[in-house]
Amino acid sequence: MTQTVRVEGLAELRETLMKRLPEALQGKALQGALAQGAKPIVAAARARAPVKTGRLKKAIYSYRNRESRRTYESRLISVRQGRKFQKSGRDAFYWKWIEFGHGVITLQHRRKSGGNKGRLSRSLGTPAKGFFGREIKAAPARPFMRPAFESKKLAALEAIRQSLAGQIEKVATRAMARSRSRLGRALRRTITGL
Repeated sequence: MTQTVRVEGLAELRETLMKRLPEALQGKALQGALAQGAKPIVAAARARAPVKTGRLKKAIYSYRNRESRRTYESRLISVRQGRKFQKSGRDAFYWKWIEFGHGVITLQHRRKSGGNKGRLSRSLGTPAKGFFGREIKAAPARPFMRPAFESKKLAALEAIRQSLAGQIEKVATRAMARSRSRLGRALRRTITGL
């Protein structure tokens, strides 16, 4: 389940960030902005997640995509799952079943006719009822990730915009200070002749 938001018209911003921000800071600035954008979606997903034990709610998080590079930064929102999270009680492997729904297999029983009226036995059902006494019922989907994304995607874009605006402001302030100090040094050199 991957949702992608594409924002167009930011070529100038990207060019400015690439030219003005020091190379070591570019990834940090963009990832910081993406992290700020992920916060409203994570909060909405946690609010919408069904609560039985609270494990699912705690397991929703955002993280930096491994495929991120200097020219391509991305952040993923997912649910913790797997062996390394089992010991800490944060393994919510079942989240996909809740999000997308699943099937539940039940056994059909019927009473035997005759002398053993109290005993239950398996019925061999037809393919319409299931094979070997099994009946499959559907558990409906209770999505919480997709609606959270849909409801908070504009808030996420606004958070990214504000974070990048702050980063650009810092870079502009630093650049101004550098140019003032260079100008001051140049003036002193021309006046003093050093």
